[in-house]
Amino acid sequence: MNKIKDVFEQGIKCLQEIPHLEQLLLKQLFKTQNMKTIKTPIIPPERPLPPDPMDKTKFLDENAWLWEAFHTDLIVNLERAILPLQEYVETYRAFEAENNLDPDKYVALFSEEGDGKTPATP
Repeated sequence: MNKIKDVFEQGIKCLQEIPHLEQLLLKQLFKTQNMKTIKTPIIPPERPLPPDPMDKTKFLDENAWLWEAFHTDLIVNLERAILPLQEYVETYRAFEAENNLDPDKYVALFSEEGDGKTPATP
């Protein structure tokens, strides 16, 4: 689950590095050499509060949708999806010894104990 969260966050960070195409294509119109990037959403560090309906100068945070998509939709649904996996893992608990078996060590154990005869030799 942490890996999926990291991939989501890295995707948002990669969006922040996309340069303006106009600045690349029309260099003669832009006097500054600083490359500007496109405006992208940022995951807020905490849940954005809804604006006060009585105060007309305050607006909803433009990144509130990303908070909801990340924390409410993605994280909650991932946690719900992982719950059945624990039961699935428990079904294979009976085969844990076979899964942890190292074939090279297992074969070496028999070659040390045996007398060197193979099944084909009498």
